[in-house]
Amino acid sequence: MGKKKVAAAYVAAAFPSVARECLMHKTRNMGLDENLVEWMSNFMTDRRVKMAVDRQEGGEMEVTTGLPQGSAVSPILFAIHIAEVHEFVESRVPGVRALSFVDDVT
Repeated sequence: MGKKKVAAAYVAAAFPSVARECLMHKTRNMGLDENLVEWMSNFMTDRRVKMAVDRQEGGEMEVTTGLPQGSAVSPILFAIHIAEVHEFVESRVPGVRALSFVDDVT
């Protein structure tokens, strides 16, 4: 029996790199229910952040990209976001299976 091939990649700062419009386009192309797509869009809209360094707080800023860390749904949305990468690799390299692991802690 031949050896199985696995492709793996590490993506730093994965969650902050997800663009809402890009993800919405991908979910619509997947044929997901429009109500679910709209929910995902709302999940990523109207988010704000306030930074603090050495107990000095800055002002609030709008967050326009990325998925919230710590949310149970963020790893699922990120998996949707990168699904095309797996399909691309698997279609170009015979016998390979693409693999991903999402860790929003590191």
